[in-house]
Amino acid sequence: MKKNIKKRKKWLIPVCIVVILIIVSGIIRYNNNKPVKKENPYNVFVKQYSEVYEPDWELDNVSIAPETDIEYAGVEVRFWGEEGVWNLTDMAHICYILAPKIRSYMGEEYQSYALAFKFRSYAGRSFSFIYYDGDKRMISLTNMGRCGITLPKIIEAFPDMTSISTDGDVAISFDALKAIEQLESLQDWWCFRETMPENWKEYIWSIFPDCEIRDLSNYWEIEKVPW
Repeated sequence: MKKNIKKRKKWLIPVCIVVILIIVSGIIRYNNNKPVKKENPYNVFVKQYSEVYEPDWELDNVSIAPETDIEYAGVEVRFWGEEGVWNLTDMAHICYILAPKIRSYMGEEYQSYALAFKFRSYAGRSFSFIYYDGDKRMISLTNMGRCGITLPKIIEAFPDMTSISTDGDVAISFDALKAIEQLESLQDWWCFRETMPENWKEYIWSIFPDCEIRDLSNYWEIEKVPW
């Protein structure tokens, strides 16, 4: 009986070794033949300039969307940040530094696309700076209440903005509205979730008579949006 056990051990060990080698060889072949997942080349490009947006912001993704019946074709550069990172001066610096670099990298095919820098955080908070429709530059805010962001601070950080989109969460007083006098141009004001007071409209038009004001009273007249 003992002799049989010894004989079994003699042939069992080599068999186990062969099986292990076959398994290891199969794993190696699988890994070598497995298709390599390519990283988004636009993400790779923007990450070269990580010193521009880190440590407060992390690149989430760069995506390209075709034109639809209601939206412009666009390139979206999306960042994610923790709470308390809403420094408008730093965010403006990121946009102004990266915009020409991204435009140059993407080539002629995408020059007419809207270019949106979107800064997002918890609770659905979103702040965007969007280049679109030629020379227009829009500030767009969503759920930004209680973040310390005011219209005068926005205009101070983005003095070349020509359009603004608000959802009613950023409290704007009539005195704060007067900050628009610092702008060279105001071509569009998109005011969703509410109807802009008539005296506000009259004040805006007294400075920028050609400004298009879109609110709940004429929302369905909007043909296309840049976000």
